[in-house]
Amino acid sequence: ALSSAASDVYKRQAMAKAYLAEGAEVIVTGRSKEKLSNFQLSESNAKLHTLVWDALDFDSYKQKFDEAVSMMGRIDIFVNNVGGGMSKYEPWNAYTAEVLDRTYDINTKSMFLMCQMEGLYMIDNKIKGNILNITSIAGYQRLFDPYAVAKWGAHSLTGGIARKLIAYDIVVNGIAPGTCLTSCLLYTSDAADDKA
Repeated sequence: ALSSAASDVYKRQAMAKAYLAEGAEVIVTGRSKEKLSNFQLSESNAKLHTLVWDALDFDSYKQKFDEAVSMMGRIDIFVNNVGGGMSKYEPWNAYTAEVLDRTYDINTKSMFLMCQMEGLYMIDNKIKGNILNITSIAGYQRLFDPYAVAKWGAHSLTGGIARKLIAYDIVVNGIAPGTCLTSCLLYTSDAADDKA
């Protein structure tokens, strides 16, 4: 299983531990070499591998993907759990184009490109595998903030790629967790709207 970078290190670690407990060989990716090394040391499991991979460095995707495949030999489960992009909620009329672009790149563009590569890899190698996208309940809500809009895109592309890949016996699913306490939620969108 390949678990791609999550901004929430605990979510990434919990998922990796669950796969390891079932006997899977796992690669966990992320931007921080130090956090990845600390996790690997804490688990001391020969089936756990790490790979430094910045989800916003789109030019490196092919190289990093090939590196992950060469580490494993074959990958039949991909978990795309990149998320984040906003340091805090702002009033609806205060978001900038830069915040919108960054949040979209992290939550939607990265997932779109990963699903493309994963699907092609499985088709080319005749792998009847699985892709799991971690989206968010925010993608189902009518909110006016960059994160919700980006997660709506993640939800949409998950359904779209699932329809394309099922013909190859590749199953794509999405999980949309509810609200999780993160640093961004210290500033709620309701509180921000009260300031507008």
